[in-house]
Amino acid sequence: MKLFGGAKPDHPMGDPKEAKRILEALPSADPFEAVDELTHWLESVAAAEGFKPATRIQLLFALDDAAQPRMRKLAKDYFAASRPSRFQENRLWTVIHGYWKQAGFAYARAVDQFVQSAKGVDAAKTQLPLLLVRTLRSFAQQIKWMHMRYGPIDLASWRVFNSVYAFSEVKQLARSSTVVYPGVAGESTPQLEFLKGAMFSASAPDGLLPLEVELAERLIAELAPRFTLASAPAAELVYWIGGRLASTVIVAGEVVRTA
Repeated sequence: MKLFGGAKPDHPMGDPKEAKRILEALPSADPFEAVDELTHWLESVAAAEGFKPATRIQLLFALDDAAQPRMRKLAKDYFAASRPSRFQENRLWTVIHGYWKQAGFAYARAVDQFVQSAKGVDAAKTQLPLLLVRTLRSFAQQIKWMHMRYGPIDLASWRVFNSVYAFSEVKQLARSSTVVYPGVAGESTPQLEFLKGAMFSASAPDGLLPLEVELAERLIAELAPRFTLASAPAAELVYWIGGRLASTVIVAGEVVRTA
């Protein structure tokens, strides 16, 4: 029960002042080093005992916030007009994919505390909509970057992706709108994040070049609000995606079946 208790966690980020110092001390000139360090801290905070749910979630958000401008820089370098060397491309892919994988599972562990009705989650319920959105986006990004290497696709990631969205529907939060990242325009919902991930998978990314994968993702993000998603069959809904909670998606021209 210490995991959910009131004892101060035996972790450097258990002290707010030290957590702030760590974030401020991140390498500013080297996004590789900074993202690698943030990936480590995400894993550490997600696994450490003693954090109250609300505190743990807030720390995960702060780490993710610090990573985003650096992640955008690394992705921009990956898709630069002048292709990076094979070594540099592999280094970029490894850091980017590794970050999204760790972020997804760190967030998913926090969601699981709500699923299990763990002690202290009531104090964190206002954080749940944003937590769900970021969890789904992290897994969708992880799957996208798997496609950059043409698989294999980790089916465990799909199972978590589907299960997290199913939980958002159970909690009636699927359409709860929230700003995803500070300073980035636009809001999203768990339903939109799920739709974007499902539609990206339906776009046959395994047959696209890396830059085409990026363009497909951007186009899907633009069109996602026009798709319809429902949790029960209807005459006009003829395509489906399977998961722990079945949902039906209108997809132009292709049946989507994802385990």
